[in-house]
Amino acid sequence: MDLDEVRFVGLDLAKRVFSVQLQTAHGRDLGGRSLARDELVPFFASLPSSVVAMEACAGAGYWCEVLASLGHTPLPLHARAVARLRMGPKNDKKDAALILLAARLPDARAVLVKSRDQMAALSLHRMRELVLRHEMACANQVLSFLLEMGSVRWRSATELRRASDEDVSAEIASMPLEMQFTIRSSLARLRAAHAENIAIKKALLHWHSCHPRSLALASVPGIGYGAATALAASIPDPPPWTSGRAFSAYLGLVPVQRSSGDVTRLGRIGRGGDQYLRRALFLAGRSAAMLCFRMKEGPSSLVSLLNRKHFYVAASAHAARLARTSCQMLIDGTQFQETAAWRHVPFSGRTHTPSEGRGKAPNGG
Repeated sequence: MDLDEVRFVGLDLAKRVFSVQLQTAHGRDLGGRSLARDELVPFFASLPSSVVAMEACAGAGYWCEVLASLGHTPLPLHARAVARLRMGPKNDKKDAALILLAARLPDARAVLVKSRDQMAALSLHRMRELVLRHEMACANQVLSFLLEMGSVRWRSATELRRASDEDVSAEIASMPLEMQFTIRSSLARLRAAHAENIAIKKALLHWHSCHPRSLALASVPGIGYGAATALAASIPDPPPWTSGRAFSAYLGLVPVQRSSGDVTRLGRIGRGGDQYLRRALFLAGRSAAMLCFRMKEGPSSLVSLLNRKHFYVAASAHAARLARTSCQMLIDGTQFQETAAWRHVPFSGRTHTPSEGRGKAPNGG
């Protein structure tokens, strides 16, 4: 096997045993081999500069960094780009060949490669999401246990978390010993989860204060430190998109097209790309829309949408505007500048079709 002709490599990632498939620049197959983990780096160091395709799975970020340092071009592909080609039984050698085939297709697009610093910030976001779910589950469990025993003294997780040990002991004194143990144990987990959530928030705020890109994004009205850090940690520097609209389409904040010929059909919101980022921006858009009802004013573009469209349609459209504005700022390297679309105008919250949800808050206010 002449390794000097290798220009494309399909790499099936694993923990200990890796499979590689090799091709020339003209697509001629050079075969493949299996390599142990300690053999992988010396093998790629002996290859000429090549495009190394792999699935974007756990460990892909690390290997992208290692391969780039060796002079190769890493190409992490979404798992669905490879799965659509799979037919019949599955094995490592076949997976490496399919990864290489997917990389040679015209519509092959690389998953965004993040730096170690960005992955560290995103790990805080993922941990925060897990801890928030755990805190909510513990709170609901304790409140349901108390309700089963006829206690309705605390109505929310905040009240329950702030209750003193003496009040809790007095409230559950007449309950069976097993239920007392269960409530105390669940309450301890609730308080521990809340303390961990506060610690994660402090770590995110520290990361936010140390990164100019995150601070610049937080200057956009409606984007707080949470969405700003998520955006700054998810978008490479420089961004790979040519415009903010391309980034909005990447996140799936645009309608799905089902067009044919000269007939253009736009469907529901696409909901593709990064689910966490899309949800963070949608929550920011929804908060901005609800603030319009509370403050009786808001950005002119959002006010115009609320007067014409359903509440959640307007919130989704404003989330797309937040995405476009944020990414365009990172592309141009500029600070936020207020335009006519962002200028605040009065909002009455009243239209001619309130039954359809236009100009009406989601709770009917």
